Amino acid sequence: MLFEIAKLGALEKTIKLTSVRISEIFGFSQQTSARKLRNLEDLGWVTREIVPKGQLIRITREGREVLQKVYSNLSILFINQFPPVIL
Repeated sequence: MLFEIAKLGALEKTIKLTSVRISEIFGFSQQTSARKLRNLEDLGWVTREIVPKGQLIRITREGREVLQKVYSNLSILFINQFPPVIL
C-alpha cells in the first residue's frame, strides 16, 4: 500500500483521495482500505487528515525510509541473482 501511495505522488506532496478511490487503488473494500491506511498512519509511515470529500495523505520521512530500505534490499537481491553482463 505504501508503494501505491508513493506512485500517486505522496512522496513529494500531500495528495487528496476519496474513500472510493482509495478502495479502487488498493482493491479492497472501503472499510478494509481505511483500516490499512490507518495502520500505515499508526506506524508513522503516512500522515492523514480527513477533509470534506476525502483524505489528505502524505508519506512521512519514516515511510520514505521504509521504501528506501525495500528498494535497497531488492536491488541487492537482483544484483546477486542476475549479475550485470559486461559486453
